Amino acid sequence: MNPADFHTLALRLIDEAKAAPPAPAECRSAISRSYYAAYNAAVLLLDSVGF
Repeated sequence: MNPADFHTLALRLIDEAKAAPPAPAECRSAISRSYYAAYNAAVLLLDSVGF
């Protein structure tokens, strides 16, 4: 998984929500994608140092 893809999607969801009040599902999806971006970035970092 590419963390940048999750991050880009989260930013796109947030930008789209600015046009109108965001629905709870949009908020949850943006938060989830941000979490997976951070998680996968951490996995890649730990793999690169041998964990």
